[in-house]
Amino acid sequence: MTAPFGSSVQEVPLSKSPLVNVIAQVRFPAVMKIEDSAFVANFQEAIRKDYPILRPERQLGALIGPGGVQPQDAGTVWRFETKDPDAWQVTLAPTFVSLSAKRYTNRNDLLARLTVVLRALEGWLHPNVCDRIGVRYVDRVTGEQLARITTLVRPEILGVAGDEAALDRAEVVHALSDTLFRLDDSSQLRGRWGRLPGGVTYDPGIEPAREPSWVLDLDHSSTRFSGCRGTGRYPITRPARRFPCPPRRSSGSTSGLTTSVRSSVVSAVASSSARSSSIPPLCRSRTRRFHS
Repeated sequence: MTAPFGSSVQEVPLSKSPLVNVIAQVRFPAVMKIEDSAFVANFQEAIRKDYPILRPERQLGALIGPGGVQPQDAGTVWRFETKDPDAWQVTLAPTFVSLSAKRYTNRNDLLARLTVVLRALEGWLHPNVCDRIGVRYVDRVTGEQLARITTLVRPEILGVAGDEAALDRAEVVHALSDTLFRLDDSSQLRGRWGRLPGGVTYDPGIEPAREPSWVLDLDHSSTRFSGCRGTGRYPITRPARRFPCPPRRSSGSTSGLTTSVRSSVVSAVASSSARSSSIPPLCRSRTRRFHS
């Protein structure tokens, strides 16, 4: 992918990276037996060495109708954590598995851990369809960095918040952009960025900062794969060519998710983690330093 976001950039380690959350997720058709703890036990054993802490959670939803808001049971989500819960976490639900980190280390670590998780999923669940592959990077700057945000991000992206002369004595408290880009390679990138007051979040899954902040949230995903035949679903038994970065493949002879979707997901993350620094040309030259 070269346009409109430019070519991939090299990973640049930062001593104080503003990344606050990184998530790689694979979605698949619902497997309702994942609600059963006995069924999930084999998956737990496969990753327990790296993720020894299991925290099951009941999810609640809401149904809005003529009678008002009715609470709905959204099922069980299994969270497998390292000893430091902010370091790495695997989340398993009836329709997806994800790997996330609040204290991101580097791309190679992400890819290696994701490979282990997807091998475990293949050996236990044997899924044969993948609905969606996605990777998401959330950056946040506060304090001194926020005070000089106009030197970090180009004014075309900052919008009115970056036009100090026009604002005069007015202060921008809340200004958030939400844009969905459909890319030439049939994947899509959702970008959300802007300024937020303290204690406010734009996504229930992202904890708010206690102080004013500027966020950059990039979610690169794909649901259209070659060979789908119009279904929007990717047969795991077919090789994926969605993302051009070379996947990390196992040396042995394996099948199913291990050889195809696992490789394509790892490839997607490798590609997206590089592309996540390739912001639209309006801010690429400055905001790419946000990633490590």
